[in-house]
Amino acid sequence: MISIVKKACVVFLAAALSAGAATVPRPGAETVSKWQARKFGMFIHSGLYSELGGVWKGRRITRGYSEQIMRFVPATREEYAALAKDFDPVNWDPEAIVKLAQDAGMKFIVIIAKHHDGFNMSGTRLTDFNIVDASPYRKDIVKGLAEACARHRMSFGVYYSTIDWHDKRATPPSKPPERENDNPIPRSHEDFNVARLEELATRYGPFPKSGSIWGSPRRSRASASRIRFTTSSRNAW
Repeated sequence: MISIVKKACVVFLAAALSAGAATVPRPGAETVSKWQARKFGMFIHSGLYSELGGVWKGRRITRGYSEQIMRFVPATREEYAALAKDFDPVNWDPEAIVKLAQDAGMKFIVIIAKHHDGFNMSGTRLTDFNIVDASPYRKDIVKGLAEACARHRMSFGVYYSTIDWHDKRATPPSKPPERENDNPIPRSHEDFNVARLEELATRYGPFPKSGSIWGSPRRSRASASRIRFTTSSRNAW
């Protein structure tokens, strides 16, 4: 888990605390303390998988998490990508979301920017597999929520998976149980992730942020990948 907090870009990768982790830049004690003090927040887990509700072609999928349904069906890239044509969350209301969080006493909101399925919930110049270009909704959900959080002084952040089952540069879904959620990340896809992280770190304004990046690169590249992901986000900040 890589957690990003304002200024220090806090980094912590729980997915791979193996040898070499000490070389990854670490946040200072004050930054960690501020993050821990937030305690209570909202995590919004939404994407193409949300419209399926755990059901694929009339069959309920009971294995794994619903957000990973593409991997457990399994579905081809093309089959799954076709879901975007009907993804139109017209009732999404970021103002109502922020008010709900504040009324409940929450201190931050984190939303999925991209999960393992590869569908981006924000606009991006790096791939057209995103909510602005590939769906009838045509709006950047991450941007809208970020702006609502800024207006109401709510700490905001994103979760971004470095695994991608859509991008052809990336490794296809792993076969259980050997490498569950542990797809190797080739260098070309690592480069894409770095560019995407830089976008996410710079597009949504100079307000408090807290987010996370989750993935487990192949052990032989784990340390190098983590350092690149951390450094690129930090420098972009």
